[in-house]
Amino acid sequence: MKHKFEVGDTVIALTNPGDHLSQPRVKGNIYTVVAVLYCANCGRQKVNIGPTTDSWHTYSCSSCHTKWPCYGKYWTDSKYFAKVDEDTLKQAVEAEEYEIAQTLYKEIFPPLN
Repeated sequence: MKHKFEVGDTVIALTNPGDHLSQPRVKGNIYTVVAVLYCANCGRQKVNIGPTTDSWHTYSCSSCHTKWPCYGKYWTDSKYFAKVDEDTLKQAVEAEEYEIAQTLYKEIFPPLN
């Protein structure tokens, strides 16, 4: 199984949360992955971008609906994030996601002072 993200990776959010039960994030904002887990049933990777905490006792996989302990964190399917790198920048430009592309550009190529 290919691991999409690792703890410490810098990612950009590709979506806003679907509802109030989802992990808080803002489309186009940069985050650091603080924890990862994989659904024991379907194998999909979930990420936590902390420092958010979840008071619920279980998490339900959005893909297969398997439930497991949330470990005190919100979890989001990794497909809603992309690595901050030049490939993602290129894809954002090709998809005409210019606000995301601009944020990526600033993160990848910070101004020289």
